Amino acid sequence: MALILDRNFVMTKGVNYLLLSLPIGISAVLCFHFWNTLNSLFIRLLYLVIGFLCFFGLFYLQSRAVVITVVVFSIVATLIDSSLKTVTIKLIISMVFVFFVFVTFFDSFVGLYESSALFERMNGLITGESSEPRVLLYSDFFSRLNTFYFSGFGMGGTEIALYENTAAKYPHNFILEFISEFGILGGLFSLLITITALLQCVKLVMVDSKNMGLVLFYLFYLMNFMKSFSIYQSTFLFVAFGLLFNSNLHFGKKGKICKC
Repeated sequence: MALILDRNFVMTKGVNYLLLSLPIGISAVLCFHFWNTLNSLFIRLLYLVIGFLCFFGLFYLQSRAVVITVVVFSIVATLIDSSLKTVTIKLIISMVFVFFVFVTFFDSFVGLYESSALFERMNGLITGESSEPRVLLYSDFFSRLNTFYFSGFGMGGTEIALYENTAAKYPHNFILEFISEFGILGGLFSLLITITALLQCVKLVMVDSKNMGLVLFYLFYLMNFMKSFSIYQSTFLFVAFGLLFNSNLHFGKKGKICKC
């Protein structure tokens, strides 16, 4: 709410707006995922209101990758674990609801979007203009891979050694940055924990669909760190990884705690 009412107040507190967008984004996704599982109509409405406030709050931050991920994950989270008939009904209801709200508040939505910090960033994505084009980032990385793949540049060395003549500071990819910083060992470590976590996600969902909230939490952070952010900002990605293996948070087939 503070972002919508007074973005400058939040920005002047020294908050990293990119990192701030992640917990706000996953909060929106989880609200849209859980609202339909609750019995109380009031709590359902509360979850929806919080979800939409979080989503619109992202407009006042500049991370377009997080916004796109939130939209995709929210659709998946809303429709997942449903039969084809239920999915069809949910889609129709959602489309009618969104259309009605959009038409009713069209001018307000357009004004909100065009006055937001996200507007310029999304336009850059559409027109192909970007301060850190990913094609260039990855091209620089792979063109010099043979010079650092074994030992890497060392902690914090990627920016100076690989991107000294560009606006970029890191490859904007969790696995690639581990390789550029720590070489083969870093690459093996990042691949190992990523594959292990994905296998655990599959296991948890197969045991009980109630574990989907935990899985969405991890996958949301993983997808964003595969597209943006640095490994030195990945505290919550590793927290999400740890939560996947916390048996106290798992559900069994009958809603009981599962010692997975």
